[in-house]
Amino acid sequence: MLCSHPHARRLLLCATLYLGGCTLLTGVGTGEDDQDMSTQAMDMRPAPDLRMPVEPEQDMADMAAAPDMRQTCATTQLDCGDHGSCQDEPAGAPFCECEQSHTGPSCELCAEGYQDNDADGVCRLACTREDEECDGQGLCDDSSGQATCTCQQGYAQADPLVPLCDVCDTGYLRVLGGECMMDETCAGIDCGGAGTCISIEQAPACQCDEGFQDLDNDLSCSPACAPTSCSPTQQCEDSSGQIVCTSTTLYTSCQEVLDDGFTKDTFYKLHAHGNASKPWWAVCTEMSSLTPKTYLPLAATDAISNRFQVVDEVGLLSETAFWMVRIDPVTLLVDIEDFSYSHTMYYQPGKTGPEHRAPYASLKSCGALGELARRAFGKIDLRFTPFKVNDTFERSGECVDPVSVTAVSSQQSHLVRLALSPSGGVDSAGKTQCGYVSTTSRADQFGQPCSSDPSLSGKVAAPSPSPASLQLAYTDSTLVGNAPLFLTCQEVALWHGGFPSSGEHPSTLHVERRPDTPQPVLCTGPAQAPMTYEPGIAPRATYKAYLELPSSTPGVNIMHRRFGDGARIATKYERIRIDLRTSSVDITDATYTTTSADATAPVNTSTSYYGVSTAASYSQDCDAMCCGGLCPTQTFVDLTGTRFAVESAFELAGDCPVGSATPSQGDQYITLSVDGGPGLIGPELYAQQRARGAGEAQCAGAPYSPGDDRDAQYYSEDDFLMRIKPKP
Repeated sequence: MLCSHPHARRLLLCATLYLGGCTLLTGVGTGEDDQDMSTQAMDMRPAPDLRMPVEPEQDMADMAAAPDMRQTCATTQLDCGDHGSCQDEPAGAPFCECEQSHTGPSCELCAEGYQDNDADGVCRLACTREDEECDGQGLCDDSSGQATCTCQQGYAQADPLVPLCDVCDTGYLRVLGGECMMDETCAGIDCGGAGTCISIEQAPACQCDEGFQDLDNDLSCSPACAPTSCSPTQQCEDSSGQIVCTSTTLYTSCQEVLDDGFTKDTFYKLHAHGNASKPWWAVCTEMSSLTPKTYLPLAATDAISNRFQVVDEVGLLSETAFWMVRIDPVTLLVDIEDFSYSHTMYYQPGKTGPEHRAPYASLKSCGALGELARRAFGKIDLRFTPFKVNDTFERSGECVDPVSVTAVSSQQSHLVRLALSPSGGVDSAGKTQCGYVSTTSRADQFGQPCSSDPSLSGKVAAPSPSPASLQLAYTDSTLVGNAPLFLTCQEVALWHGGFPSSGEHPSTLHVERRPDTPQPVLCTGPAQAPMTYEPGIAPRATYKAYLELPSSTPGVNIMHRRFGDGARIATKYERIRIDLRTSSVDITDATYTTTSADATAPVNTSTSYYGVSTAASYSQDCDAMCCGGLCPTQTFVDLTGTRFAVESAFELAGDCPVGSATPSQGDQYITLSVDGGPGLIGPELYAQQRARGAGEAQCAGAPYSPGDDRDAQYYSEDDFLMRIKPKP
């Protein structure tokens, strides 16, 4: 406690428990007597204690009750910003404890070695002195607010937030002395395009991408086992470095697969005659029923593969393309009258329907004895399947000359070409008669009558309760891979059990179902796997395949429409919709396009179709209508960079059309030029749907030939009107 001394302005410290005992605190007083008393010993004799007696406990309680006058974080509310925190100081005022990168009373400044050049309030590492920056192996720049190193060749920045060239770049090794020198270990090794070569103790190794492996250490990343690597009935093994699918049970038919509990419509590996050395890929459909069906997937290899025609006295009437045929897996007989997985294009108005289409491996010629009659063609194409044709072909029907039937086999009967000369005729009642070429089993059902020429009559018709068929034989197991090869996005969805989500799904199809022709496409469709393999053209509305057009040449794949006043509408195609089953392009699908139009172009004008160039005019003046060179339009179809070339021929249509199609680069590049009013040039299957020639009087100022007149022709219900083919 403090007490007074007789000397003025002196403070004495009194011993609390020593009554009357005071000690002079020197050097703390003021006044004249300070100097006299500063070094003198005071009289320490006890003095009378005039205080009231106080218990020690009471004294301490009074002191505790006294208010605390120290400053704290709570009382001062010191603001340290986003880069510091307030700390109490027991013997003084509170202060801001800043992050390493910040300083200042409120942590508002950058500490030494840090900067905030982008003024975002965050201090980051700054470039150090020139001789130290980037570890002495590069140039540092922090003007953007983030210090980054431009490292010398062979060095790299390990941490993008730390400006140091402190590691060796890919393809370099740190040698004695700390330098990074080029590592030749991985030179020329690309790991099969599915991984990255790394050096482990100066020996090459492949770090494979997800879904790939190099378990045999051959420096090539191959697919790893996945749930869809093998048929649902098989086991997958990849320890050898390659996927090997093994079958615990050898299934002969889809019925056996169903009986074993597999109910999904998809591809299954079957074995002909139950022989382990005779595998083949089948598509099993209607697996939810008690009687599933078995189909053999085919591979279209050119414009007439697995296509069969019907002709009449006018010309080509229809053409039916097959991409799968129904087969009895026990007898290997093909039901040639099953059209479930086929598509027919009709070429004449009013002549559509089943009676105007040809079965598989069959041709038909009706009333085709006139001067305009033409031959019908078809080709059985079993290439890239393990089967060959093991059957005979005969003429049947009305008035089929024996010399008119042509069946040419090649490649161990994997390929059979059929041709039928004009046949049939008209009977006495005026009814059109038809002639056929087909397998012997179907020819027997029609016989060979010929009412107009009895000399050509032969066998009598012998209807059979069994469907007409084509006999196959197993021939080559080397054509059967571990997994099926797909022509459609629906097949991909069936095999993989759907897609990760609805929308776009990068996938791979195989042109002609060949293992050496992978074609990346963009599949669109629902996420959920289809329950059945839909027949006919129905899947076109569900799953679609789009081919990217990678050419970077300016002005290509832009389809133009030109109007009489010079206005243009231009549609740029980034992707086109394709169907590998029929080797065709939907020229009307504008999903992946951008369109621009001049201000004076007509509003609500449809998008320009792919492969179509149009010159048009709304003027009523004949000279202007036919343009006479006033509305030239040029378009470039460019498939370079893809596996395809254009198969279609191009034709003119419209009023007084003038123009040409000029192919180049192996038919991958087509220059389309047109003029007319309105005139167009496009794929023949599209152009022939439009009338051509408007009469000589309306073509003043433009070339015209009366033979150019033509009525519009009907084709089919779809818009896959441009044929494509594998590039040479």
